[in-house]
Amino acid sequence: MLSDKKNTIYCFINTTNSLGHIVVAYAEDGTYLAFHCSSNIVWAKHDIGIGSTWKHDKYKAKYPEGYELIWLDEEDPQFKSFIDMVNKKSKEGN
Repeated sequence: MLSDKKNTIYCFINTTNSLGHIVVAYAEDGTYLAFHCSSNIVWAKHDIGIGSTWKHDKYKAKYPEGYELIWLDEEDPQFKSFIDMVNKKSKEGN
């Protein structure tokens, strides 16, 4: 029997530059899953799959049993701790 707990995919703006907002998606274990360059934050959420079907093929490949997308703003208390974990994982070469 499958657990009721859904796997979490965190989506957030990684950087903003002259081309727009670079939005990324990471699995809860820090695995990079997807990115997109969007003109604004509303489109960034759509383009990364929140409220749309975009990128869900990548998410289903990681979590075929199901997942939920969570948007993190910089002000979100989870944001800093999640970024720290991703950076640590990256430095370790995982």
